[in-house]
Amino acid sequence: MNIHAPRLFVYPSPFSSLEEAVRIDPATAVGSASLKPVEGPCASRGTTFCCFWDEHSLTVLFSVAGSPALKHPALIGATETVRTPGLWELSEVVEVFVGANARGTGRYSEFEVAPDGRWIAIDVQTDSSGVKGNQEWATGFRCVVARHPEKLWKAALEIPWRDLGGTGSVWHGNFYRSIPGDDGGELYTWSPTGSGPQCFHRPERFGELVIVPRNDSPRIV
Repeated sequence: MNIHAPRLFVYPSPFSSLEEAVRIDPATAVGSASLKPVEGPCASRGTTFCCFWDEHSLTVLFSVAGSPALKHPALIGATETVRTPGLWELSEVVEVFVGANARGTGRYSEFEVAPDGRWIAIDVQTDSSGVKGNQEWATGFRCVVARHPEKLWKAALEIPWRDLGGTGSVWHGNFYRSIPGDDGGELYTWSPTGSGPQCFHRPERFGELVIVPRNDSPRIV
């Protein structure tokens, strides 16, 4: 058991669409958290996020600053995004890893989104033999990206509960940002998992996502 892992509270959704969700600023929303640098030069690249739930899905909102190659503000809707294998090697991405008992089973789902709307969803199993990921896994995942001036972009990631095997009150998960580069790039995380090859894939170090019932929810945004 990871007794030092952080805990994130997941509140009922205050929005009715991803286009509405991506307008929320995670830094000022209830339940906000931020990513910390792990590897690389890690210049001033603040990343904040928060999570919401409804009967159908878990939604994660990211606000991402200091992107090195961001151009042309745009809203990229869910129908315009593209599934892209090996995305983490091609672009900066934000990532969500989540599973019902990932610390105990080593099984979880991985979702990545890039500033241009490309995405990937992976079914992951880790064990003593290493990390195995199915990038062709069938999923109902959707995302919307909003790119802003001055190297800022936001993303709303909608993860259906059916992709995760059903609903639950506590989940194990983690949140990341990765920027590839010739010098090894930059890595950021919520619950520290260490450094080195495949350092993100250490579920025993994931944090906890706690679902807050509607009756216990404060003002959301």
